[in-house]
Amino acid sequence: MAVESPTFFGLLQVLDSLKLKVLEIPTSPSSGISLEALQRAADHYPMLRALVVVPNVQNPSAV
Repeated sequence: MAVESPTFFGLLQVLDSLKLKVLEIPTSPSSGISLEALQRAADHYPMLRALVVVPNVQNPSAV
C-alpha cells in the first residue's frame, strides 16, 4: 500500500493493524504527490496495488 508522506497517523495505525506493508511517497504542500517517486515505486514493487491520497484538507500539511 502506498501512502502520501506525511499522512494521517490514524491511517498508518489501521494499515499496521491489518498487517499491510506501507510505502511512503513524498508529498509537497505546493506541488502534491511526487509522480516520479510513485512511478519508481510502481516499477520497483510490482505487487504495489493501492495508493491512498487525501485530496482536500490534507492532514497534517493542511494550511
